[in-house]
Amino acid sequence: MRKPRKPVSVNQIVRRHSSLAQLATQAQTLLRVQRRLDAALPSLLAGHWQLAHSDQKLIALVAESPTWATRLRFHESALRDALSAQGLPAGGRVRISVARHTADPLREETGSETQLPEIAMQSLEQAANRAGNGPLGDALRTMLSRHRQRESRGAATPRGNDQGTADTGTD
Repeated sequence: MRKPRKPVSVNQIVRRHSSLAQLATQAQTLLRVQRRLDAALPSLLAGHWQLAHSDQKLIALVAESPTWATRLRFHESALRDALSAQGLPAGGRVRISVARHTADPLREETGSETQLPEIAMQSLEQAANRAGNGPLGDALRTMLSRHRQRESRGAATPRGNDQGTADTGTD
């Protein structure tokens, strides 16, 4: 019979395999540089981006949305200054991209069309009513009617109650 093996820590496994050790070192370096860059940027940006790559030719950042990517682009010179202050290459190209998310939490997939949750539809209706008969109210009513048409064509599935919880169909 074989002796049972002792548990091995992740650090021990990483140290045994040079490629994993290099990857871990690179990740730690990126995190360290990101913390320093984060400190050089307005606190509003904290947590909305990640440093993906940094070398002499390229500084690559990934933002969580197009809005945050635009804000990061606005602060490109501060990013370069912070890199230079740390003795890191800052003369290369800066690439800011947007992270791809697999699902939009405000929408629900129903077949091939995307439907808004009922609570969002109700909010649209309230906003349209408050906006009156001007261009904003008209635009909101048009948006609402298009989503209602999708719903009436059978694209909708049970979507839950006003609190955003799923209707299980059991009583």
